[in-house]
Amino acid sequence: PLPPRGCRWLIESPVALRVDREASGGLRFFVAEVEIPVFDAGTLLQPCSLPRCVHSLGEDEPLLKQALYLEPSSGPQILLLHALRRGATALRRRAAGAGGGRGRGGQTLALGGSAPEWLALGLRSPIHTSIWQESYARLMLEECQDGEPCFTLSPGHPYQGTLFRVLLILQFL
Repeated sequence: PLPPRGCRWLIESPVALRVDREASGGLRFFVAEVEIPVFDAGTLLQPCSLPRCVHSLGEDEPLLKQALYLEPSSGPQILLLHALRRGATALRRRAAGAGGGRGRGGQTLALGGSAPEWLALGLRSPIHTSIWQESYARLMLEECQDGEPCFTLSPGHPYQGTLFRVLLILQFL
């Protein structure tokens, strides 16, 4: 099974799971032949590490709140999506110069070193977990175009608009 949100398993899958019933009626749980407390996999979980360097969203917070459906959009959806795309492109250009640069709001960026502090907003978003998971899986499994992951959406996909929005949010972040 998937680990709880914000955690990762300390063991590799697949593993053997076993439950033994004691003569007294109690249960003993084993994972990969190691006994764990009953109904408590906490010893097999580790919290996911957060980026070492984070910066506040600053002036981008209203845009991200609108993109995450936490606030109504101040205009047509196409303008919101365009603003996300434009912001992501500008940030990448600044960060790519000479191994770092200045991000939106004046934050110092190092390639791969700084991430916006957005998780609290993301967890409040009504975007369902399955959509985030599908977006991530598509990015990981799709072919690459010019060294970049492709994100293919069919016109008949039941939530293609939300998937596209999530892709732009991830690109923006």
